[in-house]
Amino acid sequence: MIEAKPPESSFFGFAEYLASFALLLLVLASSDFRFRFRLACATADLRAIGSWLAISIGLALLLIDVWYQNALPIPRFISNANNLKAILAFVFLFFVYRVLSNAFLRPPVFGPKTAATIFDAAHQFILEGDAERVRIVAEELNRSIPKVIDFAAKKVDLPKSTNGKLRTEEFAENLLLLFADLRFCRIVVDKAPLFAIICIREVQKNPRKGRPMLQFVRNIGSEFIINKNSSFYQEISGYDSGYLGYSRPVTNAVFGSYRFVENCAEKGFSPLEVGFGEISDFDAIRINGFVRASLAFVEAYLKEGGYVHSYALNQIFLNLEGAVGGTYRLNGVESFHKMPELDRLQESISFIRKTIDLVDEHYSGPRKLHKSNQDEDICDLIAKFLFTVIFHSSAVEGPPWTAWDVQHNTVWSMIFGLHQNRTTKVVGFKLRRLFLDEIRHMTEFANYKGARAIGFILHIFGPVLRDKKFERDREFSGLHKIVIKWLQKNYLEMRRNSPKVADACLLGSISFDETSQAIVKTYMHNLGVRPREERLELR
Repeated sequence: MIEAKPPESSFFGFAEYLASFALLLLVLASSDFRFRFRLACATADLRAIGSWLAISIGLALLLIDVWYQNALPIPRFISNANNLKAILAFVFLFFVYRVLSNAFLRPPVFGPKTAATIFDAAHQFILEGDAERVRIVAEELNRSIPKVIDFAAKKVDLPKSTNGKLRTEEFAENLLLLFADLRFCRIVVDKAPLFAIICIREVQKNPRKGRPMLQFVRNIGSEFIINKNSSFYQEISGYDSGYLGYSRPVTNAVFGSYRFVENCAEKGFSPLEVGFGEISDFDAIRINGFVRASLAFVEAYLKEGGYVHSYALNQIFLNLEGAVGGTYRLNGVESFHKMPELDRLQESISFIRKTIDLVDEHYSGPRKLHKSNQDEDICDLIAKFLFTVIFHSSAVEGPPWTAWDVQHNTVWSMIFGLHQNRTTKVVGFKLRRLFLDEIRHMTEFANYKGARAIGFILHIFGPVLRDKKFERDREFSGLHKIVIKWLQKNYLEMRRNSPKVADACLLGSISFDETSQAIVKTYMHNLGVRPREERLELR
């Protein structure tokens, strides 16, 4: 043992250490949340290590200065105080490097060593729900998504852990389930859409890997449609949005892959699944967004052949039925053009028209002109949905112009107007069969559905048969003739036995003349001219 000699100079004294440590704390405290999140995801608990290291180095420096200044006994091999301080400086410098490496140079990525810390940090901040912090969490997790999905896919083949400690695969599955949080999905759609695109594209590479992400896919698809500020609404067209309008990254990734959407829909988690209560309240922008997303899937479905039954396609039609369900609110309204019910009806008809065009362009399967419940194709689905739309539109009984604008201008002429093709004729044939079924049921017993079907045809074509040569809708002249004959044979009896059902056959400008026992269609007044009438005598 020798007496310790005070150092002649010091390059890492207690005062310098306090200044350096205070500066490090200041930098960390004022740094962006992104870097603090990265530190929280590090393999080691840098906060705890830093706390104990700071106290230890400070005490060691203080002890060295006191010991050497008082020339207390010390072993010969550590007789130089600067050697000890150099060791402490190296430890401190290594800790600073580790902090900077995790925060800036090599941010943590999900793996066996970081699975627990990344899940815990993400769970904490997603649970808190601060929008800006959740956005950063989503952006930071982008680089980990491929590994998270890969590990979660392996979980299926592994037994459940029995020692109470979760494996990497279980942390990965839990993290994917955490992504399904509705608040998280809203923030991702609004502020970090790239996260959703990366997740879904990674799953599309191997659909089997997407099992734990089904809830996320459903919620994220719904939020893209509901949030009118989302990037999905910047992809309307190239004319409006430039490159994004042409490339359509959200539309193609989330809605434009037939196999991906269909695999999700088979399990009940389609990204096109919107709640019935929500879609029935959609405004013009949202229902247009839903139609655009649906058409992206329909086009992909038809390009794949369009032969097989599609759960997602049936879900689309089911949602649109909910959208047109409120059309009856237009009944009795004269100033109806700004009502959201009309917007939803128009967009539903637009979906039918564009789907028919897509079928005519891409569908190479047999478009059969016969009724078969066992072998229905997309044309059958279109015809059934169109009949549903017609039924809901027939609830608008007046005023006369409102009923005509809704039933003829909005519904009928948009499908069977001037722009027709082969698929339109096939859909028209199947639609006529649906009308004939309802007329047959009306012969068996009076009902409102059949009455509305008869009333719609009567309103569109009138109570008088026309010459086929001059009739634009000549394909429906046979159905029109059947309706006229049915009315001549059954209407008066139905009016005696079921007057309310009989009234349901009279839409718009169609009325019943009790005196002459005739059905009358009254055309709009011309200035100074008596309104023209068409009459169907029933006796």
